[in-house]
Amino acid sequence: MFLSSPRSPNAARSGEVRWPTGELLAIYILPFLFILAVLIVREARRQPRYWRYCAICAIAGLASVEMLCTNTELKSNDLAPAAAAIALLCLRPWDEGSAISRGRKTLLAGLLSLLFVFSGHFALTHVRIEAIGPGKYYEALPTETIRDGYFRGVEAGPRLRRVLSQTQAVLSSHPARRIFFGPRMEFGYAAFQIAPLRRMPLLWDPGNMYSPNRILQFLRGFQEQDPELLIFLKGDYTRMGPLGFYLQHTATYSRIDEYSELTVFCRRKEVPVTYVNLPAK
Repeated sequence: MFLSSPRSPNAARSGEVRWPTGELLAIYILPFLFILAVLIVREARRQPRYWRYCAICAIAGLASVEMLCTNTELKSNDLAPAAAAIALLCLRPWDEGSAISRGRKTLLAGLLSLLFVFSGHFALTHVRIEAIGPGKYYEALPTETIRDGYFRGVEAGPRLRRVLSQTQAVLSSHPARRIFFGPRMEFGYAAFQIAPLRRMPLLWDPGNMYSPNRILQFLRGFQEQDPELLIFLKGDYTRMGPLGFYLQHTATYSRIDEYSELTVFCRRKEVPVTYVNLPAK
């Protein structure tokens, strides 16, 4: 398993996100859909009696559009239905008496080659991992193999190794029974054999992992269980909503910023659970 790629380290240090959204739309996705639309129209005009096949191809194209619009990131496999439709329109298996023109063969070979090249490039350069954000855990820097612990055998960049080391230091310096790990730190429960809080999501992803209207329920559960130690990736409260707001404004915890990769909160035993006025959303 690799959490890095052989690209230049300068981009990772600068925080530049290189997931090529604009380029994908301009030279990859839109041409695919445009060519599909042209082929459908031409086939429907040339052989109206095959309108059912044209309709199936159009539905496949719309399925690709729906996948592209509803996924949180652009993925080349979203084009699979459109690619299958283009192949059918080029090969025209419903018209057995018609020869396949050289132009259609060339078009099909070119589009499939383009799909193969782009998809292969994304796979080899780990662009889906990079899309998480340079400086999170993806780093285009030389990797080292983690030799022990939960991540033994993982090829990791410097930050993941620092996060693991500092988390171990926090747990040793601030022993606690009830511990909470924030976004992108959820692996800490497994890595350090810690039982997670009850009635709380294991991953913070509203709409996918849980209904967004449950966030206030999670806040109440968090306050009731009153964890003694909170460990976050530095200043990262991504997608936590009101719970993240609460943690940044409550007097129930003292904040520790002595770690370069982590933000740590320790329970102030002399202070009761503090309820704050939460924003409407």
